[in-house]
Amino acid sequence: MELFNFKPQYQPVASNNSARPGVLSSLRQYPLGNYIVLLAIAAVSAGIGALIGRSSLGCGSCVQYSNRKYTSSDPTLHLLRLAHVAKAHPSLVAEIPLGTTKEIFTYNRTFGEDPRLDNGTLAAWDSLVPIGQGTVRFPAGSKKIYTLSAVHQLHCLWSIHQSYYGALQSHRRGNEQQHNHIGPHMRHCFDYLRQGLMCAADSTLEPVDTRLGGVTGWGNERVCRDYTALKDWAEQRRASNSKGFSD
Repeated sequence: MELFNFKPQYQPVASNNSARPGVLSSLRQYPLGNYIVLLAIAAVSAGIGALIGRSSLGCGSCVQYSNRKYTSSDPTLHLLRLAHVAKAHPSLVAEIPLGTTKEIFTYNRTFGEDPRLDNGTLAAWDSLVPIGQGTVRFPAGSKKIYTLSAVHQLHCLWSIHQSYYGALQSHRRGNEQQHNHIGPHMRHCFDYLRQGLMCAADSTLEPVDTRLGGVTGWGNERVCRDYTALKDWAEQRRASNSKGFSD
């Protein structure tokens, strides 16, 4: 019999709370002495984790998307470790001066390709990420750390892209492994992106192509926030020198 069973067991939740690993539920069968050992291990681990976090950027609260290489066998190495906090925070949108630009959407297949088939796919995604991965000190030089929502949303989309092609590859190989740790992050991303899209509420009218019986979204002009200016703003206030999502 195993003394400790730390394999995450995610359980359905009745509310909108994110599912969390059911480690504690797997320990109920063990005597009190084992709980004391667990608490001691947890305390030591927390101390070590805090020291490592502080040494990485000089800031234990800084968000880092990844510092490990992406591998085709494990597309989840870069999953963002997210802390779900119910407390509302005041908006700082008005503090970031940002203009608008007129853009015409055109299809760029590179972003949607399998990164194992197109060497430029990972580089294309990484080119969107400001140095510092969108994590900034605000006001400039402050100890307060924030992450830009636009970069957070891009990271969610990137993670879905990586997980999708990782799952396809596993299916082709007949390797139908269960990755319970993917589900909670994907559920977070689906709902986070849903709310982000509804918040932006792009009201551009897209012509219907009667031959297709639908719309592609390509070829018509729309007004966009200046993402290049936002990248520059973030890099000037960055909390680290991390680059891209795949580093």
